[in-house]
Amino acid sequence: KEPERVYRLILKRNKLAEIPKDIFQLKNLRELRLNKNRITEIPSEIGSLVNLEVLDVSRNRLTALPPEIGKLKKLKELIVFVNEIPYLPPGIGDLKNLEILDMWGNEIIELPGEIRELKKLRVLDLRVIEMNKDRQNAMKELLPHTKIHFSKSCNCG
Repeated sequence: KEPERVYRLILKRNKLAEIPKDIFQLKNLRELRLNKNRITEIPSEIGSLVNLEVLDVSRNRLTALPPEIGKLKKLKELIVFVNEIPYLPPGIGDLKNLEILDMWGNEIIELPGEIRELKKLRVLDLRVIEMNKDRQNAMKELLPHTKIHFSKSCNCG
């Protein structure tokens, strides 16, 4: 009835295959939790949720984050663990207030150079992702002031 009064929305474990379009009308939304669903795509309309501070889309079936994710300037926590995301869009560097990026259990093997713009990033979780020591070191160089959690390095490509 009053979409402007919705600040927090939790729709976990609802077997959602897509994000309901009505969510993008919630202009004052600060926290959106859509974890443990069957979502395969985040639509470009996500960029309209400019007040979002927490986005949790963990344990879905995502294969990418849209470029519009960079419009979420107030985002502090981006939680996308246990999906199938192989890369981050360059717009990730626009999330100047991001403090936590939880990506464990994805397919990511390289970070875009733009990620070095995330000066407030305190924690980056990349566990359960196979990568060799050279890749881990390259990521540490991009984010020298961030605590990065890795699984044990492997002798992989």
